[in-house]
Amino acid sequence: MVTLQPPLLVSMINNYIICATARSGSNLLCELLTALGFAGKPFEHLWDPPGTTPEPLQRRWPHILQAGRSENGVFGTKLLWYQAERLERELPAVLGKPDVPLVQVLAATLADPNTVVPVGNGRSGKARQQT
Repeated sequence: MVTLQPPLLVSMINNYIICATARSGSNLLCELLTALGFAGKPFEHLWDPPGTTPEPLQRRWPHILQAGRSENGVFGTKLLWYQAERLERELPAVLGKPDVPLVQVLAATLADPNTVVPVGNGRSGKARQQT
């Protein structure tokens, strides 16, 4: 059995976003990455319980950055389509860059994050990485 050492993985990816759809296996992937202890904590940090008013992103974003980061500094988060839409609408203005596209804001804020996109219908465990 081959064991990957944290320094190898950390040098490969420092920050990432998992873009997911419901029933794609993304929860299992997030739990696995978090359990490693050195690969960030990629949970749905923008999820709000039904019937609640979302906390303003200006107050929430610093907490998301802290909650998604493991002790070695790797950041991970997971976004569903409606959460990504909210991020695209609000984050550039929150960070003082209202006319800058979200992808550029994230690249500057998260130091060029990698994006992992689980694909499938919930019964297949396929995923692909985009950089």
